[in-house]
Amino acid sequence: MRRTLRLMGPQRLERMGQRSAIKAARYAYAHVPFYRTLYERHAFDAARMQRLTWAEFQQLPTVSKADVLDIADDQLVDQRLNVPGADAHMGRSSGTTTDPITWPVGWSEFYTQRTYLKNTLRDLGSDTHRTAVVCLTPVDGSDVFGNLLYRLFFSIKEETQWPFEIFTAGEDLPTADSILRYIVRQGYHTFWLTGLPGTMQHLLDYQAERAQSDPANAMQWDQLPQKMIWLAGQIVPLTLQARIRRDLRMPADDLKGIQVMFGSSDSGQLIAQSTPFTVWLQRYAAEHLTLTTHLEQHLGITAEHRDKPLLQFVPALSVQLENDPEVGLLLTTWKHRPLVRYRSNDFALYWPGRSLIALLDQHAPAWRADFARYGYGPQALPTNMMLGMVLGRADDVRIVNGENITPDVLREALAAANILPYIRHFKHDTDDALPNDYFVYIELPRGADPAECAALAAQWRQPLLDALVRQPNARDFYAAHTPGFIDLHLAVRARGTEEFAGSDQRGKIKYTLRRTKETPVVAD
Repeated sequence: MRRTLRLMGPQRLERMGQRSAIKAARYAYAHVPFYRTLYERHAFDAARMQRLTWAEFQQLPTVSKADVLDIADDQLVDQRLNVPGADAHMGRSSGTTTDPITWPVGWSEFYTQRTYLKNTLRDLGSDTHRTAVVCLTPVDGSDVFGNLLYRLFFSIKEETQWPFEIFTAGEDLPTADSILRYIVRQGYHTFWLTGLPGTMQHLLDYQAERAQSDPANAMQWDQLPQKMIWLAGQIVPLTLQARIRRDLRMPADDLKGIQVMFGSSDSGQLIAQSTPFTVWLQRYAAEHLTLTTHLEQHLGITAEHRDKPLLQFVPALSVQLENDPEVGLLLTTWKHRPLVRYRSNDFALYWPGRSLIALLDQHAPAWRADFARYGYGPQALPTNMMLGMVLGRADDVRIVNGENITPDVLREALAAANILPYIRHFKHDTDDALPNDYFVYIELPRGADPAECAALAAQWRQPLLDALVRQPNARDFYAAHTPGFIDLHLAVRARGTEEFAGSDQRGKIKYTLRRTKETPVVAD
């Protein structure tokens, strides 16, 4: 596949993606009732759809989660399909942005995803070496990330009977730690863990505390010869990746040990992932600060995004991406349940891989020799691919360990905790470097001295946390993560101070902090 993509060239790939997106729109109009109604309402009739050009495609209305939330499932899929017989299984998104989205995964998608995992297992030598696959995510009743992976791995084992075992560790730290120690004792050769970044951080903290209380409890990661960690659900900062490499004692020259997977939970679609080249490039740039400066200036990366991972976006073989500066990424997929110009609400920057390679040739002529030092040659270069960064959300949603929290969920929690009647406004934020931390800022309707604000923050913090995890719209958040996983930071402010300056016009209220600093403001 990589050789085919290299031979096709970027222009041909782009044209192929555009043709596939247009075909997906025509298919959706012809066979999916929701899209037919939507497009006809915007003056796209059968004749116009039949002669649809790329320019006209970009005029089609965009679709959000809110638009399809109350639409019956049979109105969102091909009416010719035998549903549910044609479904491999049902995917499910997080429920913290109102209600969960469920969608059918077709058999062709299922087998494509299974082939990808099967090839990865083969690359790891799991067809001959004992391998432990650990799902450090909730599985029963969880979203597509936990459920689908378990089903895929089980299907592969059922078919091949390769010597690998699947462990559904969940997120209970003592249970997960016990399973990992069992794997070490049993002498498995390869260890493959999938999970959320915040859960991984908590697990490392838990193991560090055990080792500090008694050195004999230190986890013997060295006894696992080969390790691979897959993390998804939100941005995985470089600092957390560095800690994982250090704590798990992963080889310094390993560029594949940590895989960052970025996708859309509402569509079950992988959007971008780390590769040996992206991992190497950020490591090489960190060692050559002049190169870092040139990269940041050329690509428009600001200092606040330096800790974000560089990723390779998937080619236009299963998804076509548009990058709208106002609403963020738009996804078009031609799967069992098609999505056309679907707003993922993620802001991203991406650039042709060729431009980064040209920049390296210009400012770091010795880079090819360094990349080869890790065992990689021209075949691993992203010549015809797009590289970029996911910068954050395009809306007021904030992500805590893979789960989205909307202002509405926070408002309902404030009301349930009987805090809402006593405040004027609120905002919330997160920090990519702290995936489990959630920062809430409350503005009082009057002036108050710092001591009173601190006392109110101490009084309200626990009731707010209890109310937050028990909100009906946050039920997945509660089910997926124990309350102790949420590190809630609550700050109470006097009216009009600090974070709330300029929020006087009620019609223009924002629920996230204005980015006036290079790093997020940390609450008290």
